[in-house]
Amino acid sequence: ERVLARAVVLAPRSAEVHANLGLALFNLRRFDEARSHQETAIRLNPRFAVALSNLGNTLMHLEQLEQAVEAHDRAIALKPDYSDAYCSRGMAQLLLGRHEDAIESFNRALSFNPRHLLATFGKGMVALKLLRFEQAEAAFNAALAIDPRAATALTQRGRLYLQTGNIAKAEADFEAAVTIDRKSVV
Repeated sequence: ERVLARAVVLAPRSAEVHANLGLALFNLRRFDEARSHQETAIRLNPRFAVALSNLGNTLMHLEQLEQAVEAHDRAIALKPDYSDAYCSRGMAQLLLGRHEDAIESFNRALSFNPRHLLATFGKGMVALKLLRFEQAEAAFNAALAIDPRAATALTQRGRLYLQTGNIAKAEADFEAAVTIDRKSVV
């Protein structure tokens, strides 16, 4: 972070430097500061799709979900094959309760990157919200086929199994998730 802050001093008109500092601050969960640098990057380069998508992710964490969707829409308009922007838009739509829109966004992300873990997981989350248990299980299984150590997918599949009365499978998934990440089962 300090190196990037110094880079901003040396190159205050560099959209890339501001975008990189914004991403570093996002990863440190300093979302207001991240937003400021991401917005500066976009002012310096209005066609910077990655900065727009990163801003969308930051806005999502700031619980400004409609603005997050708008930022991802702008990124997608600039880069129509940007699978991460479709996926992140889908996550914001999921949080807004716009389930069919979210499914469409996740499917679009998967059309560009069939092994997109988060989009696959997102489809499972939407299906779980809509009580489409078979679809949810298939999506979580597909996510785990992409990354068998995806503790969050194991946890959500475990919750699915609890909801459907399969206690043994739920316990197995929760145990596996905790083995991978102790914080995953909350």
